[in-house]
Amino acid sequence: MKRWGLWLFLILAFGITWGLAGYYILSPADAVSRLGPIGFTNPLIFLAVWSPTLSAFIAVLIADGRRGLAEFWSRLTRWRIAPIWYAAAVLGTAALALSARYLHSAVAGSSQPQIFDVAQYPHWLFIGLVTLVADPGPLGEDPGWRGFAQPRMLARWNGLTVGILLGLIWGIWHLPSFFLPGMPQASISIPWFVACTVPISILMVWLSNRAAGSAIPAILVHWSLNRFNDFSGDGAMYMTAVYGAAALLVLLVEGPRLGKSAPATA
Repeated sequence: MKRWGLWLFLILAFGITWGLAGYYILSPADAVSRLGPIGFTNPLIFLAVWSPTLSAFIAVLIADGRRGLAEFWSRLTRWRIAPIWYAAAVLGTAALALSARYLHSAVAGSSQPQIFDVAQYPHWLFIGLVTLVADPGPLGEDPGWRGFAQPRMLARWNGLTVGILLGLIWGIWHLPSFFLPGMPQASISIPWFVACTVPISILMVWLSNRAAGSAIPAILVHWSLNRFNDFSGDGAMYMTAVYGAAALLVLLVEGPRLGKSAPATA
């Protein structure tokens, strides 16, 4: 894999997102009049969120050609993995997010968060399928970060280093959204958000490699995180603490194996 392909990917991903967002931040009235209002119904805002995935397709075609594209695509469609990794991605992420919310409410003495009624399971399943497509984050970001950038970085660095570096890159890439009214990050603490992306990234490295390099677990982690997280107020601090503890546990158990891909088992 050509090393400059990673740099091309990062330049494209940051250039598209920060370029569009920068226009809205620096010239909000002009940007709204020319490009439309900020929101996910705006195709250009959708494009800004989808830039990692789109940039990955462009970079892999230029750097690696059709053979590289086939390998990249296989990481996005490698679904024949052990069911435990699907459960860990969706239910494990939800459990950690909800643990952080319960811990926050217990310490603050506030009301406990309400969990959806189990009797509405079919309804929630339908909503889950819709939000996986409608939420631009999981499919728009993680094929790029985890399907393209992560394996290239693992070819050079160990799993912990890649988890930290890619987590920081992922968090910093989001920075413009903190200054755009109407975006989910607009009311979130920037330092805590970026800090939380690091342990989540480490967990994504672990899950992807346990699932034979598939990007699907990372996509599902992102989806579940967006459904159950609470980064408002002090919530981000508790999210960081809980995900940090989970990442530390994985590091203690996995050690050097963190960055090594396991064979597919389904």
